[in-house]
Amino acid sequence: MKLRSLTLVALTLTLGIAASAQLQVGDDLLMNLNGNLSAGYNAGYSNFGPSNHGFVLGGNANLRGSYYNPKFLSFTVSPFYNQSRANSSYQSISDATGLTSSAAIFSGSNFPGSISYSRTYNSTGNFGLPGQLDLTSHGNGDSLSLGWAENLPDAPHVNASFQEGHSTYSLYGAQGEGQTTFKSFNLGANYMIEGFNLTANYRHSNTHADLPPLFGGEGARSSSHGDSYGFGVGHALPLHGSFSAAASKSYTQAEYANSNYNGTVRTANAGVGFNPLEQLNVGVNTQYTDNVTGLLYQNLINSGTIVVPLASSQSIHGLDTNAYGTYNIPVLHLTLGANAEHRDQSFGGKLFTADAQTGTVTYSNAVLGGFFNSTVGVVHSSTNSNGQSATGLITSLNYTRRIGAWNVTGFFNFSQNTQTLLILYTTESYGYSGSVSRKFNRFRFSLGAGGSKTWLTQNRGSESSGQNYTATFGLRWASVNGSYSKSDGNAILTGAGLTPTPVPSPILIPSAVVLYGGHAWSVGVGSSPMRGLLLSAGFSKARSDTFSILTASNNSNDQFNTTIDYAFRKMYFRGGYSRTLQGISGSGLPPAMVGTFYVGIYRWFDFF
Repeated sequence: MKLRSLTLVALTLTLGIAASAQLQVGDDLLMNLNGNLSAGYNAGYSNFGPSNHGFVLGGNANLRGSYYNPKFLSFTVSPFYNQSRANSSYQSISDATGLTSSAAIFSGSNFPGSISYSRTYNSTGNFGLPGQLDLTSHGNGDSLSLGWAENLPDAPHVNASFQEGHSTYSLYGAQGEGQTTFKSFNLGANYMIEGFNLTANYRHSNTHADLPPLFGGEGARSSSHGDSYGFGVGHALPLHGSFSAAASKSYTQAEYANSNYNGTVRTANAGVGFNPLEQLNVGVNTQYTDNVTGLLYQNLINSGTIVVPLASSQSIHGLDTNAYGTYNIPVLHLTLGANAEHRDQSFGGKLFTADAQTGTVTYSNAVLGGFFNSTVGVVHSSTNSNGQSATGLITSLNYTRRIGAWNVTGFFNFSQNTQTLLILYTTESYGYSGSVSRKFNRFRFSLGAGGSKTWLTQNRGSESSGQNYTATFGLRWASVNGSYSKSDGNAILTGAGLTPTPVPSPILIPSAVVLYGGHAWSVGVGSSPMRGLLLSAGFSKARSDTFSILTASNNSNDQFNTTIDYAFRKMYFRGGYSRTLQGISGSGLPPAMVGTFYVGIYRWFDFF
């Protein structure tokens, strides 16, 4: 059926070759169409299924047009067949077929609208591991998005949007299939009256995720739905100042395995700011939340994770007041900053308070022929939970310079005793990066390195860290590149892979946390020894370990890809070989090996 459809499309496109540069249908419809058609021999093999080979056709097209006027209706339709949208346009482990499309209506009016739709079959994807080479997946997916707005000049401006999507996928070397679905509806409005800017918003969301048993045990299943709405007001004040206030309420109901969660979060905030002098900014903000734990939980869901149960669902009331000020001294290239914060949080019949004062100095200027930017600050914090106080340091350094033919960059930051959303927990972190590059006539090279580490001050076992190193060497007609990375830390399992915990790990129940660690390296070469000829090859290897209460898993991913591209006349010759070997010991299956070989020709057309 797909071959018959492609033949009809190819015949239609071929008949359009002789058409004019732009096709006009009737008096109002204008269209442009371009794309490519390909034909060749393809062979695929694996250790978990039958091999296949034969003659294949492929291609993609881009149809753009408008009706009556582009501001009345404009559209884009881009179908593709036997293509990969994850790795390249011509070579992948799984060839994808699908469609992307979008349209805008009444874009030149006070009532603009939009619609977009996409659908893919057998597309190659990635299942993320923090700081590592991603695991390889394949599956199907679709998404739909609708939008509309009303922008009448003397009436409240209203905008509405709807999103819906579904995906199914499986990982090579793992059993079972995962799927995720989501729906959301957003409605917003704003109105300016008598100098007051009034806003209102509403959101409804519904998500569901079934994850395969990647690292042992049964696959996780979660679902959630919720509603939220809010109101806000703002107004200008003297001394180039402004005032704003807002209130919101959100409700979330979620299920995870045999756990249930129902929570409501109410927040209110207000703030004022002034700019009495060109160099001076001052202000104060305050926020009240009646359920800090629920806010953390909603942040988890909004970050794209599946729903995970919390170690405690007890409501925590919180009040946060923050005063700030900055002063610029242009003649000295300095910016002085000061911040004072007071926080109250009550739960379990106890009141916890915390105070923090921060002072910073920022210097930005040309130094020794380069540009230097630095921020140094001191943080003093105290809490009544243990009657102790602590002093921390904040620093950030960045330098860029060109020294002759050398380009040099460097960056470093460090923070200590930085408060999280819960005042009982503070974090510490540092990060660094640097690079150097140079060109010697026809020879060029670059080196780079970077790393970071973050941990809870109260729990050294919560740390996450990563390092990466890269190198590139090239001549006029050839180049070589390589990379190495390693990482470890705490994560939670999501539909997109393992995600570093976005909240303090003590908030999550132990079974929701996955410990990870591993390293990966890769090397690639590319060459263009003659005009029109491109050669490339790459190999990567990754090893990682994951551990949860359920089980431990050793994971591996080896990939090899090589391609050749040659242009002659108006035709292009393409060939390539790809091989992936991927294993996840926690799944109980042997490593999966899958490869594909392709050789063929293609041509690009401007049909009309």
